[in-house]
Amino acid sequence: MFPGIQSVKIQTGGMKMNKKGTKLDKIKCKIDECKEKTKEKVKEVDKFIKEKPYRTLGITAGAAALLGAIAGWFLTRKREK
Repeated sequence: MFPGIQSVKIQTGGMKMNKKGTKLDKIKCKIDECKEKTKEKVKEVDKFIKEKPYRTLGITAGAAALLGAIAGWFLTRKREK
């Protein structure tokens, strides 16, 4: 592109990026990394749910009950005027 200037490729988290890359290139690289990490975590959660369905059900029911109690408390308390 420019005489005398070479584009140097570096390895960044599984993605190749120009050393003189723009901010947009860096953001795209970070987004790709986040996508990969998210996919890994989803697989871990899926595996946990399949291995321990009753524990997952208990955790979900407990969290729902806690959120319901907190929401009920906020909705029924009297407001000062």
